[in-house]
Amino acid sequence: MRSFLIGLLCTITCLLVGCGGSGAAPSGTVNNVSISPNPVHLKPTQKVQLTAILDGGSAPITWSVNTPNGGTILQTGEYTAPSTSGTYVVQVALTSNPAKFGMANAIVDSGYFLSISSANSPSGPFFVPFNGTLQLSAKVNGASSNDVTWATDYGSISSGGLLSAPGTAGTAHVTATSVLDPGKSVTIPVGVVPPISIVNGSDTKLALPLSRYTFTAKISGEVSTNVDWSADTGTITTAGVWTANSSFTGTATITATSKADNSKSDSTAVTVAPNLNVRFSFLSQGDVVLSLRPDKAPITCANLVSLTNEKFYNGIFVHRYEAGTVVQWGDPLTKTKPLTDPSIGTGGPGYTINFEPNSLLNLHYSLGMARGSDLNSAGSQIYICLSDQPGFDGNYVVFGAVAAGTAIIDALRKGDQISTATVELP
Repeated sequence: MRSFLIGLLCTITCLLVGCGGSGAAPSGTVNNVSISPNPVHLKPTQKVQLTAILDGGSAPITWSVNTPNGGTILQTGEYTAPSTSGTYVVQVALTSNPAKFGMANAIVDSGYFLSISSANSPSGPFFVPFNGTLQLSAKVNGASSNDVTWATDYGSISSGGLLSAPGTAGTAHVTATSVLDPGKSVTIPVGVVPPISIVNGSDTKLALPLSRYTFTAKISGEVSTNVDWSADTGTITTAGVWTANSSFTGTATITATSKADNSKSDSTAVTVAPNLNVRFSFLSQGDVVLSLRPDKAPITCANLVSLTNEKFYNGIFVHRYEAGTVVQWGDPLTKTKPLTDPSIGTGGPGYTINFEPNSLLNLHYSLGMARGSDLNSAGSQIYICLSDQPGFDGNYVVFGAVAAGTAIIDALRKGDQISTATVELP
């Protein structure tokens, strides 16, 4: 009786887990082969016992690892993970019919986390000048060693992490790989940039006589004030704020020179036009184009162009609408306060401009400068007349008119928002 029970237990075991490649006789028909557990999570070099599930019968089985360098497995189902993190495929198949098999994913993870830093930037962004070098360092968090191997696809990098850049613009993708666990790595982009550059220097820049333009410089890719500014016409401050002469039209050249190395510089051009349009794009309505009259109000026109070039109006809301009278915008307080706030309508750019009396009238769709009780209190708020307003004449500076988008002006209401404002040639 004892020998019969032992034989019965062996038969049940083969039905559940199959048999190793020991030549045991098959029993029944195996319909499906699978592995338990699936997936299995391990640390590098860890061992785990896997079990083959044979549905419908039993038969000799063969274990294997399908992924190159994916660890080892005994024919008993004991799997040993490799030393490198990754996902590996383990397979078990019927020895007599390898086309009938099951697979499981072995997810091997050391838990290490890599990061790359430089002396100037703990977490990026990273930049290196043309033909320059950048010392990088790596940390393998959770590991007993920070040793890594370095690689890059642009320029070259030493075993100690010193990146040497080529002499042309591009992006170096730098990879640090853990020596303890080659399956753990991190890749960062490093911009290869000019030693000094003017931000958006290649963009088209338009100005009016008397209007200003604010420039920013980068040294080795980082915004820096360690530059000397110069201009071949107009004036420019040490902070990079350039103002066009009152009578100049043509091309102005602005130059930034490194204080640390005056052989390094960059220049950009500004086209000073006799006249410009300003385009306001409203999120829910469309575009309105305003034509200016610098011949009648040069200071006021230059002020609107300056603020537009500084992106002052982007995001501002229409805060005043009076049917048949005016629609008004330009208060920066509308960006941060509800339109019901009592302070709305009092905001400005932080300065005021002088009143410019002229012969232009407040006709339907004319452009005027809003102000406070003082004639010289205007700053950034403008209005469009929704009908002729002769009562405004002489009290507010008219300096342009709607050139395109009158239907949009008619549809504007309090709460409409400006997405962008830009200057353009007429």
